[in-house]
Amino acid sequence: MNTNRQKLTKASLSYLDEEFLSSVAGRSVRILSEYQLPEYYLKEFDIKRCITVFGSARQLTDSVAQKFPQIASAYSECVEIVEKLLEWSLALDKEKRFYICTGGGPGFMEEANKGAANKHCPNVGLNIDLPFEQHINPYVTPMLSFEFHYFFMRKF
Repeated sequence: MNTNRQKLTKASLSYLDEEFLSSVAGRSVRILSEYQLPEYYLKEFDIKRCITVFGSARQLTDSVAQKFPQIASAYSECVEIVEKLLEWSLALDKEKRFYICTGGGPGFMEEANKGAANKHCPNVGLNIDLPFEQHINPYVTPMLSFEFHYFFMRKF
């Protein structure tokens, strides 16, 4: 039972009640928020179409790059491919343009966001709240960086 509500002299607004929002009963509101917040900002940036890149969250280390140069090459090719895709997309009418959307993490996702940032193009990062490993990469457009608690909402 919410002991904070017992002490209130005036009822609080439901959407400001953190105890409720964190409860099992508030799960549907949290799920809806994980859908509505990205929708809101995608509309603000007029983003309707995306080319999505999800991939391993493994960063390319110097030792791996030295041992497996083909992997290092694939990372740089990812940046180049995204840059070329965006050159093509930016030549389209605004209504038909594509933007880059990734899982927001390191590895190929970071390289895709980097390619978009190199072209000064807004790009999206859909990160997931994990206990370790994944953090948003520095190339995601800050206003289009989203952190999800529910894995299925990130994919949705």
